[in-house]
Amino acid sequence: MNHDLAPQPIRARRTIREIKVIPYGFSDVGILCEPCADDICRAIREGRLETRNFQNDLPELQAEWQAASQGGKDLAALRRVGTNYHAQRIAYFVVHGWEDPKYPIRLDAQSALHDGGHRLRAALFKGTTEIDVIITP
Repeated sequence: MNHDLAPQPIRARRTIREIKVIPYGFSDVGILCEPCADDICRAIREGRLETRNFQNDLPELQAEWQAASQGGKDLAALRRVGTNYHAQRIAYFVVHGWEDPKYPIRLDAQSALHDGGHRLRAALFKGTTEIDVIITP
């Protein structure tokens, strides 16, 4: 047995309630931006489906949020634009699906969500109880 090899990610199926999720928000200013079901429904109804990926498009999103909130000074506006983004991104996955093998939902060994929060919340919104994940030991 070769102990020099790094542990490999494991494909698994987990119940959604087992997964530890951190709420969306701006922790530096103490603002939560976790959308409710009504926010997601409204985004779907109005066709506001966000295609921008949080990780890849973060600089663009941050610039947009800063502009909308007067450089982060208007905390109500910051909460609104943050919540709207997350609702619209979740809505995108509710409408188009979230199971893309190129972008798996990733957990750490303690079942804490590492990547795929919008996809996980879309599954939860649709009433899914179990989901395929990749666990990184």
